[in-house]
Amino acid sequence: MPLGLTSWERKMPEKKPEIKRKGVEVIVDMFSGQPNPTWTLTERQVTALVKLLGKDYRKKSAVKFRKPPGLGYRGFIISNPGGRKGLPRALRVYKGVINIREQGAKKRSEVYSIGDMNRIEAWLMEQAAQKDLDKEIRRMGGPGRIRRL
Repeated sequence: MPLGLTSWERKMPEKKPEIKRKGVEVIVDMFSGQPNPTWTLTERQVTALVKLLGKDYRKKSAVKFRKPPGLGYRGFIISNPGGRKGLPRALRVYKGVINIREQGAKKRSEVYSIGDMNRIEAWLMEQAAQKDLDKEIRRMGGPGRIRRL
C-alpha cells in the first residue's frame, strides 16, 4: 500500500526553516488550538536517540502505522532541521510504531514505518515526566505509567 501524506506529515518540516536551527526538537503532539509542548534534546540525549533508533532504521518493514486521532495525544514528533547525522529529518512515534520521513531521491519525501523495538516512545515519555508533562499527556490519551528504563 503506497504511503500518502497524512495531515500530521504535512505538519512535519518539509524544508529547513529560514532560521537555521541546529538542535533536535521533540514536540508532544496533543493540543489543538494551542501550542504543543516542545523541548530541544541535549547532545547526550541526541546520542542516546541515535543509539536507540539504531543504524538499521532505514530498513523498511511491513509495520502499519496507526493514524493518530484528530484530537488528543497524537504521539511524539522529533524534528531534525539541522540534519544531524544518524537521524532522519523527522519522525513520529505513536503507539509502538515509528513513522519516518526522509529526503528521498530527487528531493522527494520518503515516508515509511518501523516498529518501536527499542521503546523510544517510553524514553520520550520519561523525558516528558521530567518536565512534568506526563500527567497531561496521559489525560490527553497518551501512554500510561512508564517504567524506568
